[in-house]
Amino acid sequence: MYGIQEIRGEQGLSVSFVSETLGVSQEDYKKFEKNELKLDVDKLTLLYKLLGITPEDLNILKAHKNLSKDEVEMTKLNGIEITKL
Repeated sequence: MYGIQEIRGEQGLSVSFVSETLGVSQEDYKKFEKNELKLDVDKLTLLYKLLGITPEDLNILKAHKNLSKDEVEMTKLNGIEITKL
């Protein structure tokens, strides 16, 4: 899943720590980060809290990856600061 692995890494959280906190195996968590496995709603909610993000933050990150430079500038003009994530 785009963004989760990057955010986890930026925060210095290991796969081991996150998977243990969520109560899943490291293998399953790695599959989740590769979008090969889905987490249930409770685990996903806990993951967002652990990373300090919201689903909306992740959607902005995904959208930002596909935006041109001009579109990124337009989001800034509209008050959306993507770089804060």
